[in-house]
Formats: sequence, C-alpha cells, structure tokens
Amino acid sequence: MNRTIMWATALTMVFLFSTACELGIEVSTPIPQTPDDVELSVLIVPPDRGYVEIDGSIITSGIAVPINHGKLVNLVAKPIDTDWQFARWERDMSGTSPGETLVMDESKVVRAVFAVPTPLPAAPVSITPEYREDFEDGLAQGWQSEAGWSVVQDGNNNVFQGRNHSWTTFTQGHAWNDYVLRFRVKL
Repeated sequence: MNRTIMWATALTMVFLFSTACELGIEVSTPIPQTPDDVELSVLIVPPDRGYVEIDGSIITSGIAVPINHGKLVNLVAKPIDTDWQFARWERDMSGTSPGETLVMDESKVVRAVFAVPTPLPAAPVSITPEYREDFEDGLAQGWQSEAGWSVVQDGNNNVFQGRNHSWTTFTQGHAWNDYVLRFRVKL
C-alpha cells in the first residue's frame, strides 16, 4: 500500500514538473523538510497574473516551501505582463511594496494581490471667460448684427434672436484662437 502511494506521489510530481516546464515556468526541486523547517505558503490573486520570487526562485500560487526556522526570506511579487501591477500583500505580511523581507519564525501564508492599474483622473480645467453676455440688460453689446437680430423678452429671460437668414458677428477686439462657446438654442 505504501509503495502505491509513493509511486502515485512521484508520478504526480513528475507531471506537475513537466507541465510547468512546458509553460516556461522555472521550478526549483523541492527541498526536503527537516524537523527545524517551517512552511511558507504562497497564494497569488488572481493566480494567473503574477508570481513571487523567494530568494530568486519563482513560486506560483498554491505552493508551500520549506524554510529553515528563523531564516530571513526575501520575497518579490512580479506581474506576468504590463497590463497588471502588484497591489498589496495580505495574510501574514502586509504592505504595498512588491519587495519585502519576512522572518520565518513560524509557518506562514502570504498572499500577493495583483490589479489592473487605475488611470489617473484628468486634472480639472478652470476656464475664466474673457467675455460674457447674457443679454439680461436688453442690449447685444459686442455684437454687430444685420437687420433681423434683436434682444427680446422670452418668459423671464432676454434672448438675442435673428430671423430670415440674417447673420451676426461677435466684434470684441480679441484675437482668439483657443475658445469655448456655450449656446442655448431654442428652435
């Protein structure tokens, strides 16, 4: 019975090792555990978006590594591609720096969380109008108009309106080349 379990375990390890090699993942041979060893279990979230290097060895999600009790271990979380970035450590380690050192004074579990970078919001733009006309004084100051344009009362507002294909031109003396116009049009 024990030989059957040992063969099944050996075949499973060979299968996992060969699959990892086919995927281009470098796998270090498991280190035999001694009575003074503790385990460092690594979880990656999401599992296919990053990996953790432990003292230079690549560790993928779900792997438990035996470490000598009391050893300082250097962990570096790295994304698989540039569409993702390291976000934070969880469980027995915290922080947002991808490179951390962990004292293995007992068995521990670390989770490296990766996320899609959040784009920075655009800076707010403040526009100070150089000229403003709401026609509330009943005049169209700064406008040169053909016959047919006038300021008229419409409800509680005064409006500047034109009729019969006539044109009006804004004549304030500015040479504007970068401007914003806001109109409310009633048809």
